[in-house]
Amino acid sequence: LAVRIACFSPMPAAYLGTLLRIPELIADGFFDDNGIPKRQGAFLLAPNTPPLYTAHVPWGVAGGPEVQLTFFQNASRNAQAARLADMVLCNTFHDAEAVAFELYPEILPIGPLFADGKTVGQFLPEDTRCIKWLDAHADNSVVYAAFGSTTVFDPSQIQELAEGLELAGRPFLWVVRPDFSSGFGGLRKAWFDEFENRTAGKGMVVSWCAQQQRSWRTAPSGAS
Repeated sequence: LAVRIACFSPMPAAYLGTLLRIPELIADGFFDDNGIPKRQGAFLLAPNTPPLYTAHVPWGVAGGPEVQLTFFQNASRNAQAARLADMVLCNTFHDAEAVAFELYPEILPIGPLFADGKTVGQFLPEDTRCIKWLDAHADNSVVYAAFGSTTVFDPSQIQELAEGLELAGRPFLWVVRPDFSSGFGGLRKAWFDEFENRTAGKGMVVSWCAQQQRSWRTAPSGAS
């Protein structure tokens, strides 16, 4: 029928590009056919790119072995479908991931796109306190830090991120899930409450927030 096919991905280009390279990673001996690392260490997706560790691939941080296998199999199927498409559309924009688009020129940015209504895939209740807090700040003055629904950091990484936000001296909104780290509970009791007290007048920490509509009126800048 000569019908052209487009694949749409809501994921960032760098994330999607990693999945598209699964066959090469298996062929190069980094992973077996089930996504399990065959050797520990780092690899490069392309020259002049930061190293990616085998323990930090997307499917490697998603729960236990059974969940990781399901994640890997689903990611492999999605990547295969994307490779068969005539074009791959991604919900991102070039300036946010310029390096990723140099590495994966087959991905076309068409974002950012937002749903008009409340999504059905929301994991945690929204913390509406941040809306009034953001409205009290000038445009482009707030640093926004959030790392999605599946990212898991170790306690030392969380502490480093928190200290970086504090030392930056800028107002910040940090969206951090209760299970953001495998050791987050212990860190929160011993250290995190003190961090929140020190930064109470400068920053806000919430477990979930609206990522569109009114909460973005102050156009916070940052990483997600």
